[in-house]
Amino acid sequence: MSLESNKFTVRNYFAALDRGGFPGVASFVTADFQAQISGGYPSMDALAYQSFYEGLYCALPNLKHKIIELLAEDERVVARLVAEGQHSGTLDGLRPCGKVVQVPILMILQLSTGKISKVYLQFDQLYLLQQIGALPSTQPQAV
Repeated sequence: MSLESNKFTVRNYFAALDRGGFPGVASFVTADFQAQISGGYPSMDALAYQSFYEGLYCALPNLKHKIIELLAEDERVVARLVAEGQHSGTLDGLRPCGKVVQVPILMILQLSTGKISKVYLQFDQLYLLQQIGALPSTQPQAV
């Protein structure tokens, strides 16, 4: 596949996520799909990754991905994006705060025969927890 077609696939993957959560992207991933997420998450197959995203969409039902930049080389696409949504549901046991949160994300997506076979996902978990009030902000306080 060409670099542009790989980036097109990744754009459509995020558009499908934004339209209906993970069930909408099943056609974008290979049968042997694997995901690795930073922050102590175990390696995930497609079903476990779907469960991870379902939890996010329960906590942030209007979650959207804004693509900032896509870079492609060979069968890999690097996506720099921001996920945004209102925290209106429980997130890992944390009650909703009602705030709109923005989370910077960096992903490397490996493609095989036009489908996504691997995802390496890095997101700022600390910043997310600060935005929903689960952790104190590291911003200096006025004296």
